[in-house]
Amino acid sequence: MKPREEAQHRVEELRREIHKHSHAYYTLDDPSITDHEYDQLFQELVDLEEQYPEFCSENSPTQRVGSKLTGAFTEVRHAVSMLSLNNVFTDQDARDFDRRIREVTEADTVEYLVEPKIDGLAVSLVYEHQKLIQGATRGDGEFGEDVTRNVRTIRSVPLELLADSAPSLLEVRGEVFMGRKGFELLNRRLIQEEAERERIKQEKAKDSGKAISTGQSDSDGGLANSVTTTDAKEEDSASSLKNTPSKPAKRVTYMNPRNAAAGSLRQLDPKVTSKRPLDAMFYSIARYEGPTPPETQFDQLELLRKLGFKVSPEAKLAHGIEECLKVHQFLLDHRDRIDYDIDGVVYKVNSTDDQEKLGFVTRAPRWATAHKFPAQERTTTVKEIDIQIGRTGAASPVARLNPVEVAGVVVSNATLHNEDEIKRLDVRVGDTVIIRRAGDVIPQVVRVIEDQRPEGTEPYKFPTKCPVCGSPIVRDEDAAVSRCTGKLICQAQLIQGISYFVSRGAMDIEGLGPALVSELVDQGLVNTVADLYKLTADQVMKLDRMGEKSTNNLLEGIAKSKQTTLPKLLVALGIPHVGESTAVILAQQFGTLDELKLKSQEELAAIHGIGPVVAQGISTFFSDQRNSETIEALINCGVTFPSPSSDNSSTQDLQGKIFVLTGTLSQMSRLEAKKLLENRGARVTSSVSKNTDFVIVGEKPGSKEDKAKDLGVEILDETAFLAFVD
Repeated sequence: MKPREEAQHRVEELRREIHKHSHAYYTLDDPSITDHEYDQLFQELVDLEEQYPEFCSENSPTQRVGSKLTGAFTEVRHAVSMLSLNNVFTDQDARDFDRRIREVTEADTVEYLVEPKIDGLAVSLVYEHQKLIQGATRGDGEFGEDVTRNVRTIRSVPLELLADSAPSLLEVRGEVFMGRKGFELLNRRLIQEEAERERIKQEKAKDSGKAISTGQSDSDGGLANSVTTTDAKEEDSASSLKNTPSKPAKRVTYMNPRNAAAGSLRQLDPKVTSKRPLDAMFYSIARYEGPTPPETQFDQLELLRKLGFKVSPEAKLAHGIEECLKVHQFLLDHRDRIDYDIDGVVYKVNSTDDQEKLGFVTRAPRWATAHKFPAQERTTTVKEIDIQIGRTGAASPVARLNPVEVAGVVVSNATLHNEDEIKRLDVRVGDTVIIRRAGDVIPQVVRVIEDQRPEGTEPYKFPTKCPVCGSPIVRDEDAAVSRCTGKLICQAQLIQGISYFVSRGAMDIEGLGPALVSELVDQGLVNTVADLYKLTADQVMKLDRMGEKSTNNLLEGIAKSKQTTLPKLLVALGIPHVGESTAVILAQQFGTLDELKLKSQEELAAIHGIGPVVAQGISTFFSDQRNSETIEALINCGVTFPSPSSDNSSTQDLQGKIFVLTGTLSQMSRLEAKKLLENRGARVTSSVSKNTDFVIVGEKPGSKEDKAKDLGVEILDETAFLAFVD
């Protein structure tokens, strides 16, 4: 076949495939491939049509924005087309985009508005005489769906414009989305509601003497063994959730926040939508009839904010493409600190005059582009499912994968969390799965692509015995965690516990990593954490790769760790639910370890910041004689931990005060600032609330500063903070 014929054949093949995936994504809200794979197919088609323009057709996916409508909502024609954006994937692509802009505008440097690309559902809102009269989805860019009644239920959407000088007609564009915390709570609620419906059905069936088959085993924990359906409509649950023995039960949860937002906004009953944690941010004005219109993209955002719309707190101006790239890298590094999903950064020429000069291509403006992040989701296959035993005995299933690059990192393992999650996903050895990696989060399996499942696969059976020591694995009562009951006889728990004891934030012994800990345990040199302080140079030098210098460094590190603090010791001991912040609270509250050990569970639970779950963990830990013996052995080995009250170098003048740190400090790290405050008796939390006393802001503070202003919390810049603690 000739190259031209091969290209024509590939173009037709790509169009069919992209149309199929677009239908699944836009119409069914049930993506059949990852965004990364879709982008690759789309870009391949764009490249072929540019190379062979004779094959370009008005019916090509490259010539339109979305997909056909479902017919469930009234059709709305957009007065101004809702276009998509072209994508760039590399820094060089972005520089090429900037070069083309400069060539047309004849500018040496272009000013851009830079803002996160929210992974949600695009909407258009129309206001007449300050009142919301219409809300519509993007649809295919020319026609959308009328979702006015549902949009009105979103609290961040103004029903009436705030400013007296508002235009007589205003059409704005934005994104409806769902935050990750809200998404998790929604799925949890949907599972609980369906479980309650199932319980009621079973009770009715029992009363009538009939059994109802759900297509699930008796031991699957209710909804755990279900398949994915991303548009769980509550208003027709009676029909959509019916099950038959020949079909597995449909899942009532959503696959990801984007699908949850789309499914929630397109509910037929606005009452259902009103119960969903939807949010919205707005980024542009499509139509404006009123006083002098905004002259720049940034002015549009300022006007939207003034009129009562929520706009991205991350949006900012950048002078030249290199500043754009810095913002892109910053948001890429910090994307997981934002509660909602973003999949890239949008660069828009700020000047509206320049925007008019640059114009549009068929489906997108020439003056804007989306610089996509590296893919966070990819497909691969499951080779094995193994069980890892943690320091508390928790038996965690791990999928061993064919290696694949995700977000710039090669991933060969992904967590499956627990037995319930395996059943919910119905993941099996041999399955093709979508995995996700977000920032520093452990890669996880998002879902199984069931139509690619090989024949003959079997559902995974969770083991009943520990793969390390052979002890029984028992599931915690009223919890999803299963644990090995071997405790100290289980070498995996011992190694994990010692590794945690020596880690940073605990005893902080340099040079004592997991591999060396494992060897010390294997050789029988260390059976408890106290044995670390009994090691000799002769013993250590016999280990692999341990010469005289490395041995001396290790023993010096162990000796140095003997002088520690009470909070660090509490962390190192591995008390359930006690991390650094909780350890500081306990040390400040009781001063000494002996005083802490005497407190009852009820007394502990009454402390602000502790609560009943943490109190139970502390009480259970100190009631175990083996833990008391370990502490006594550490003290006998010379470990000392003066209480905060005995440290004359610090005062407790900030006792009870709550601080939040945000942004980058120039004089010290945020960890150093945190320790400085805690040594003075303060509590440092991660989020701003009405109980916060002070918010300390460095450079690029983000949304926490805005929230502090909204709540009237006192804000200190770095200079004021240093003067405050001086």
